[in-house]
Amino acid sequence: MSSMTTKATVLRAAWAMLLARYCDSDDVCFAAAVSGRQAAVPGIDKMAGPTLAAVPVRIRFQGEQAVRQYLNDVQDQAAATFAHEQLGLQDISRINNDIKDACEFTSLLVIQPGQAVRFADNEGDSILTEAGEQDLGTVDGSLDYPLLLAFYDSSVLTKSQVFLLCEQFSHVAQQLIEHKDQTRLRDIAVAGPSDLQQVMAWNDEDTEVVDACLHQLVKEKARSTPEAPAVQSWDATFTYSELNGAANRLAHHLAAFGVQLDEFVHVYLEKSAWYVVAILAVNKAGGTWTPLDPSHPEQRQRQVVSQTGARLFLTLPAHAETCRGLVESVIEISPALDGALARFAPSSNTTIAAPRNSVGPRNAAYVLFTSGSTGTSERPRHGTRLGVHEPDGH
Repeated sequence: MSSMTTKATVLRAAWAMLLARYCDSDDVCFAAAVSGRQAAVPGIDKMAGPTLAAVPVRIRFQGEQAVRQYLNDVQDQAAATFAHEQLGLQDISRINNDIKDACEFTSLLVIQPGQAVRFADNEGDSILTEAGEQDLGTVDGSLDYPLLLAFYDSSVLTKSQVFLLCEQFSHVAQQLIEHKDQTRLRDIAVAGPSDLQQVMAWNDEDTEVVDACLHQLVKEKARSTPEAPAVQSWDATFTYSELNGAANRLAHHLAAFGVQLDEFVHVYLEKSAWYVVAILAVNKAGGTWTPLDPSHPEQRQRQVVSQTGARLFLTLPAHAETCRGLVESVIEISPALDGALARFAPSSNTTIAAPRNSVGPRNAAYVLFTSGSTGTSERPRHGTRLGVHEPDGH
């Protein structure tokens, strides 16, 4: 950390980064409490009377930005607000609608010197006598951590969640302090040692691995518990029998399009019950599904399609025109299509079998692409149908 960077800057920068990761955004707003003693008023540091104020803070991020530059920007921004600290949130919010939205913050950052601080509960008793003491355990909605004191809405967050949040805050701040000249914002990790320990604990169980395809396990669940709920979404609900039947019908439709073993088929859908039908159908037909996010830029989508060489898209009717500009064939998934396939099915629409092929656990199930460091889409993970956990109880 540069000798010109203050500790308060590091803490403000760390809180902004943490909010950005939790909100999955590169543009965050929060409020910061300020002493009000930085204004260009002679003797203000010795004046009697309260000068404490709160100001809205907006910070934007670029993953490639150097940490040193980021800290400088945060510090310069804080200094630029000194002359306006006493304007007040009420008057600030009246400037325009964007600023009004920024003033409707859900988190407030207060930075104080590490000295004795006293708080009182509703009964007037002291609940904190010195910063860092662990004596807030009986007060609902507050948590004392060696680095900070957190007050939170217990109807929104649990104490364990806030404790992890505090540890992540400390972890991010420590990385900002210890950064090297070449460190970029994208190199700062939010997950700390406690997070990793928690993940290890969650996975510290010997789970039976079944040498079978996921779509085969869904088929078995449809046989054993056909009326059990399989998918519940905003747009549709499927039992295992309905899910398996819809996937089988769509799989036959894909086979009619000539889908071959391990052929890439793009799934271009938002969150939907039909997403599950689509990926199961691709696997039942022997193909490998590759997701594309409709919210991503067209250039990125074209990069992925050029790498997969896919000729077929599964999408909703609303995205059909966009997809036709990317590949030669587009299948519009909808209840109407499923109904048409059911009418032309050779047998009952709930018992039609999947297409016959040689697909097995060692064939590819899916491929995920991520944005590479060069800006080009990369294929880092190649999913297989081997080693799935049997969905008992789901």
